[in-house]
Amino acid sequence: MGWNTELTTFGQPMVGNDRYAQFLAGKFTPSTYRRVTHISDPTPNYPLTEDKVGFSHYEVCYI
Repeated sequence: MGWNTELTTFGQPMVGNDRYAQFLAGKFTPSTYRRVTHISDPTPNYPLTEDKVGFSHYEVCYI
């Protein structure tokens, strides 16, 4: 459609698995996807499971 999409999230929890993170990596570049967190914010660590099985971030992060 000719749209240039950019995405910035603040305090984003983990919302998908490794496959989803790879999908995002194929759709966005570091200049079009930014995940901003604060070192004291617990939200990016959700869901709070001991092993985090199945959850991951697409690794573009600004702290």
